[in-house]
Amino acid sequence: MQNRLARSIRGAVGTLALSALLAGTASAGELSGEITAVTDYVFRGVSQTDEDPALQFGLDYAFDSGFYVGTWLSNVDFGPGDPADLEWDIFVGYGFEVSSGVAADIQLLQYRYPGANDYNYLELVGSLTFNERLTTTVAYSNDVYNSGEDGWYFGAGLDLALPAEFTLTPNIGYSRFASGVLDDGSVGYSDYGLTLSRDVGPVSLALAWTDTNGNGNRYFGRNADSRVFLSLGFGF
Repeated sequence: MQNRLARSIRGAVGTLALSALLAGTASAGELSGEITAVTDYVFRGVSQTDEDPALQFGLDYAFDSGFYVGTWLSNVDFGPGDPADLEWDIFVGYGFEVSSGVAADIQLLQYRYPGANDYNYLELVGSLTFNERLTTTVAYSNDVYNSGEDGWYFGAGLDLALPAEFTLTPNIGYSRFASGVLDDGSVGYSDYGLTLSRDVGPVSLALAWTDTNGNGNRYFGRNADSRVFLSLGFGF
């Protein structure tokens, strides 16, 4: 699938991940993927690699009907002694046009952590994209972080065209959890960011900044601090 960059830096532009998937469904019957290197794997404002680099791989197939299936992998590091060192996502979804200029996508995604199965959980994600620029996203899990409790994510991102085929994408998101999911007793946190990106043929380049509010910092520590990171992807 083209532009899997949205997946590799989904913490900074997480609301755009499904619009990228929807773009892939436009080419019916296609198998596609991307190999990506990032200086930090960030998900919804939080580093998943303890601020270290990651190598990521995505592969998916889009059907004529608008359905698609795929998988995505990245190394992770949740701190000293933690057993998880790989995230393996499996997803199925359906992209379709609601009306002129409005596209929708519904995706069921399982986050898997081989060797640390206690972290595995499912999430249902829906998005609306307006005029191929503004994407709004709502995600829900009834077992977020395999906690047995509810978790929600609300996000929005806007693609702004710049000269020389660059794109500037501001984004904002809010994660809401049932009471008791987070150890410090908080029930949610906000993330926000800004990404400058450009596609050059099959190569996707991006420079991203992301941060969280005080609740994010209190729960995730330095992994939720303000950060700048780079991404380089090759699509095929």
